[in-house]
Amino acid sequence: MGPRTLPATPSLVETLVLAQRRAVRGLAARLADDGCTLDQWRVLRALDDDEGHVMGELADSLQIAQPTLTRVVDGLVDSAWVYRRPSLEDRRRVAVHLSRQGRVRLGRLDAIVRAHEDALRASPDWADVQSLISGLSRTP
Repeated sequence: MGPRTLPATPSLVETLVLAQRRAVRGLAARLADDGCTLDQWRVLRALDDDEGHVMGELADSLQIAQPTLTRVVDGLVDSAWVYRRPSLEDRRRVAVHLSRQGRVRLGRLDAIVRAHEDALRASPDWADVQSLISGLSRTP
């Protein structure tokens, strides 16, 4: 068997995956320089509405596997960026809330993300990305 060649025209799914990975790779490196992971930042952002969220709700909305989310939240609790409290709706369930320290931390992380997104928008490939996004938003 000889070496396989890649198709000349990538599929839509492959194009989306490659674009996502390129964008995330740079952001993940910038967040790591500040001692944070991409999933930690995403959880902090989800908790920024001051409502507190149960783990199942967070896992569904962020599309993070429950065991992974538990590890991420454990790390955030250890850093005092979030805290757990019994849910107001169902005392048997635990809700996760953003702490004051977490809100300060999120502000700094959001600035890193904004700078990264500004750099992406300034790149020569941004017009292609915008076109792809626009096409996807029109797709039913």
